[in-house]
Amino acid sequence: MKRYKYVHLLWQGNAHFNKIVVDMINDADNGFVVDEHLFVTPYKHIFDEISSYKNVIFDQETKPQSADLVNKYAECGDWLFLHGLTGVNETLKIKRKSRKKIIWRTWGHDAKGYPYKEHDFIKNAVKWALNMRWKSVIRSFKLIGTANVADEFVIRDKFGIVPTVLLNYPTKNNMVRLNNAKNDAEADRKTINVLVGHSGISNDNHIEIINKLKKFNDRDVCFIFVLSYGDDKYIEKVKTYIEENCKEKSRVILEPMSLEEYTNLLANVDIAIFDGKESYALSNVAMLIYFNKKFFFNREGILAKTFLSEGIPFCCTDEIDNMDFCDFAKKAEYPCNLETSLAPTSYETGVIRWKKLLNNLK
Repeated sequence: MKRYKYVHLLWQGNAHFNKIVVDMINDADNGFVVDEHLFVTPYKHIFDEISSYKNVIFDQETKPQSADLVNKYAECGDWLFLHGLTGVNETLKIKRKSRKKIIWRTWGHDAKGYPYKEHDFIKNAVKWALNMRWKSVIRSFKLIGTANVADEFVIRDKFGIVPTVLLNYPTKNNMVRLNNAKNDAEADRKTINVLVGHSGISNDNHIEIINKLKKFNDRDVCFIFVLSYGDDKYIEKVKTYIEENCKEKSRVILEPMSLEEYTNLLANVDIAIFDGKESYALSNVAMLIYFNKKFFFNREGILAKTFLSEGIPFCCTDEIDNMDFCDFAKKAEYPCNLETSLAPTSYETGVIRWKKLLNNLK
């Protein structure tokens, strides 16, 4: 196989973000040396999205999200970009000579390690030992790419002081799209639109949040559930619970939306509830900040910690229990001239960050 300067491993299941980086590198207007890059994915649905490019490989022979995939393609390039990370066991199997080539672009949820369980001393001791080894492996990576300050909090908390770099997944004309959606938002709408989570994953705690919100079923409100991707069994469970508890007040989105459609959806949201504790939904958060929307976060979560440090207003999900509808629906008051890395980054800035990083890799 031809040797490349940069190999990108697209081994997370979300086709959207993988396609963004492939499009960006292959766009002649951006000035990247396309022939220096190879993109590899073990997933057919991702390959189908990017197969028009000549520098893309579909590897159906190597196990997805395995160390074998990392070690195999580390041999083919000077640098290996991991777009997302695999689990602890497979990470521990990454060869030493491969580790020093790795730039891991974290997706937030992939920086967990093994969770500990209460009153399970023996298993927790084993998990602690494995987590320590896992952290040691990751500290030997060349760099960790982050989306914004939320990811920085996670990385610092898990791994201490390690080299990081802001590395976005920029979409073309994103600021124009955001501005158009903001201008086209329904100004006179009376219904309060509430976004509950961002996908069909259990981290969003949909059922717990529904239990908090159903007291508002008699108000002019619409609960929006985006369940177009995620865990199929969990999605069915959430759909059933919606049917039983707030069907008449809910909009359930089961089909993928275009970027324009989804941006317009967020522009017409009044309140967003993200109850996960990890760094996640950052693209949603960025757009909602741009639209000056109200947020509810898990009190113990990274997003609450990040918003507090950045001076951005938010409420905690445990406050909903004691709120009347007026307090719940009250608009957030943003500080004037807010500057935060959580806000959307322009496509041009994202491209500059990538080019700067590539030029600095030696």
